[in-house]
Amino acid sequence: MGHDLSCMSDTNFHALRQLLGCYFNQDRPDEFDDDVAVANAMVANEPADLIAKGIVEINALLSGNRGEDELRAAVVERAGCYFEPASEGMRYTDWLCRLRSIPTGPIAMPLLSVEDIRAGLDRQFLPLEPMLVGFRLIEKPTLADAIEHAESALATAFPDDFRDLIARFDFGHLTIGPIVFGTSGDYLAEIVELNEKTRWWGHGERPNNRLMIANSDPFAILLEAGSGFVYALDPDLGPQRSRKIADSFTSFLQGVGTIVLMRQQLEDRHGLATAVSTEVGSEHAGFWCQLAK
Repeated sequence: MGHDLSCMSDTNFHALRQLLGCYFNQDRPDEFDDDVAVANAMVANEPADLIAKGIVEINALLSGNRGEDELRAAVVERAGCYFEPASEGMRYTDWLCRLRSIPTGPIAMPLLSVEDIRAGLDRQFLPLEPMLVGFRLIEKPTLADAIEHAESALATAFPDDFRDLIARFDFGHLTIGPIVFGTSGDYLAEIVELNEKTRWWGHGERPNNRLMIANSDPFAILLEAGSGFVYALDPDLGPQRSRKIADSFTSFLQGVGTIVLMRQQLEDRHGLATAVSTEVGSEHAGFWCQLAK
């Protein structure tokens, strides 16, 4: 029986076909002592951008709790790899994690794309519906007029990428890990209420360039209108000591999704958090380390 990998098109395996298909071919046992030697040769000889793309594809494979049969189908049938992890007493999940961790140079762990995150959350939580809802990134268009009305109510223009994402997806029913975006079904109404009634900023007038857009324990998540930067606010420290955690709302969403989907697959969660913190342009690695626990 075949395995359905239709959610990942052939183009998604372009880098792995070049890397695994070339280096882990049928002649491998005669050229190298073991799979680690193969991977080291691969990293030493191939362009860094191709290695990075391969890591992205491995991340996507590991992000959705796929079974061993499905991973084997992807690695062997789609990527053309002739190495069997069972020969070293390993599962495909473990071997892919080891393969990704072998590079010792300054190759950052690329973030999962928004599409990879959507697909990964679907695989984890769609089977649990309708008993458990609000944990998937579901497409649900929001009219531009409604977004403009919220901007007018808050006297703040939203950053472009934030507008684009909330116009496409239902953030009104969305929690990713500990990050709660919305629970009422009307994300724009929740944003307006958060920034008119909760008084996260303390006394006086709300800073007109920052908006609370999500919540977690213990942080409030703030979006800066002009720069698009995302900040974490610890209420015990006050808004003056909020710290930047991402360069944009898109990178924040990618960082959260990457950690939530990948943290169960990796032993080195601190390394995962540090890599994500670097990728998103954070100045507060502690936020991402706490998220990865």
